[in-house]
Amino acid sequence: MCVPSRLVTYQDPRQETFWKKAQLRNDASRTRLPTATPVPHEAFTDEDLRAALDLYGQLYLQKYSLFNPQFTLEFLRLARDERILNLRGLRVGSALMAVRGSLNRAGVMTSPLFGYALAAPQQDGWYRRLSLDVLRDARQEGLLVNASGGVGAFKRARGGVAVPEYSLVLTAHLPKAQRRAWEELARLMHGLLPLLIQHDL
Repeated sequence: MCVPSRLVTYQDPRQETFWKKAQLRNDASRTRLPTATPVPHEAFTDEDLRAALDLYGQLYLQKYSLFNPQFTLEFLRLARDERILNLRGLRVGSALMAVRGSLNRAGVMTSPLFGYALAAPQQDGWYRRLSLDVLRDARQEGLLVNASGGVGAFKRARGGVAVPEYSLVLTAHLPKAQRRAWEELARLMHGLLPLLIQHDL
């Protein structure tokens, strides 16, 4: 059974017209200072992984919700060593200011690990920098980008398109009452989809 769960944003940086968006050009011009040193996957130390956990936690756990994935240092070590995630960072001096961990599946790039220093001045543009880096890497590799949910207006202004995401639920083994509950929830969510899209929820 398919149950609509949320809207996610897809971007297609493979198209030349995509890069003509004024917001993307604006982002590129506004994120040059402070000068940051790129940190490639191979350069991530255990200390960098600890900093990455902190940056992710600031954004996804402290600012948003503890229901988001709670990664561990052991997982990030495994992700680095086995290349489960492709790690990228931005450093100023000795401080890791922004980090992302991306993966590619079926022609789509997504970044489940994403974080930056929330205490840094907004004009430093760490979120913009990370987002641009994702798009540039996806263009180079010929991939679509699943930019996940949230901050929809920001992503739509940068060529994003809202797409419903579904949860697939196996209900055949459930008691009749529970199956009926899932059927009603699916019917309700399908009915709400136009509203979710209209109000960018």
